[in-house]
Amino acid sequence: MSLILFLGSGVSYKTGLPDTQTITEQLLNGDWWRHSDSNFYRGLNRNEYLAQFDITPKLQELLRYIKEYSDEYLQDRRENESNYEDIYYIVKQIHNEASHESDNPALKPFIEHLKSKFNFTDNNDFKEDEHSQSISDIFWKCEDFINCVIWGMLSTSKFPIGFDLVGDLIAGNNIEQINIVTLNHDLLIEKYLKNIKCKYVDGFTEPDGDICYFDPQLYESEKDKVKLFKLHGSLDWYRVRDYIKEENTTYDLYTKLVGNDHWHCKNGKGKMLSILESYPIFITGTYNKQSDYSHGIVRYVHLKFFEQLSKNNIIIMSGYGWNDKGINTYLFEWILTSQNRKLILLHENPESLKESKSAMWHRYDDLIKWGRLIPIKKWMSDTNINDISKYLN
Repeated sequence: MSLILFLGSGVSYKTGLPDTQTITEQLLNGDWWRHSDSNFYRGLNRNEYLAQFDITPKLQELLRYIKEYSDEYLQDRRENESNYEDIYYIVKQIHNEASHESDNPALKPFIEHLKSKFNFTDNNDFKEDEHSQSISDIFWKCEDFINCVIWGMLSTSKFPIGFDLVGDLIAGNNIEQINIVTLNHDLLIEKYLKNIKCKYVDGFTEPDGDICYFDPQLYESEKDKVKLFKLHGSLDWYRVRDYIKEENTTYDLYTKLVGNDHWHCKNGKGKMLSILESYPIFITGTYNKQSDYSHGIVRYVHLKFFEQLSKNNIIIMSGYGWNDKGINTYLFEWILTSQNRKLILLHENPESLKESKSAMWHRYDDLIKWGRLIPIKKWMSDTNINDISKYLN
């Protein structure tokens, strides 16, 4: 048999990775500073002279205001306050509008309001090298700042805790293939698989120096039992540019970093490669994710995942908060298009998901009655193979 193991951010909490609220608090009120490499790093700038020109505190003030604005709007729509994903979605819309990447007349009043409140043009705190920045540049920096905070908060050397069920499923003799699908950017699942000496296909070649090259055709392999699909990107994914002197041309390639220094990565011949983005490739935000699924490396991974989705009748799920409209659409269509499909949900309080706005959970009672939704009132970290083996037929 073949199955899909679908993981969300909740499976990383047992290891000690931060939740959404913690990342949001650090983004808005933590100590961060902007380096000359354009990235933001945790802590305070040790150079007191440069620290006085750091734009980071002003960006935090701007993001705090956007959160307040968003909270007021959302107070009648949901219980929780805005988080960094909501803030990013607003920031991205403003940046796209200001840079003419999109046309959204409804945003104009809000942008004019922000200009009036923060006086971007004449406010010295928003200037860079004594020059005023456009609103497009300011919100571009906000995007980078949010992503750098996520990158910094989710990077860890900790050993993954609570993944034993993954190993049990892989070791199961009656399971021919397991497709691990994760929305997490962190590297915990890779660390766990490496620790149990499990070979897996993730769309990348064997290392060539400091990098592995992305080749979606590798997912076609039938000899490997485990396949890994990271639908929201990863902390070790980068786009690099290689200059071919003999052809006087360049190639842009998606890669996975093997070494620790993305600024100075080399291929197997010792040739230095140019990193095109200063931080890893992963997707942030709420409703913007659906459009982000349509391009780049993420598009290829989604296409390969979708192929597997149609071939599998069992999904074991844990840690997913049902906040991704695009993913929800995939899953709802999947479970309704065949009476043989089953979603085994590992969740301490599965009934709470009935409050979700996802169409899946509007049919919660029907899906249970039909035997297509099987809730097990445990998190993955507390579940063993005996809890689910009877459903794997």
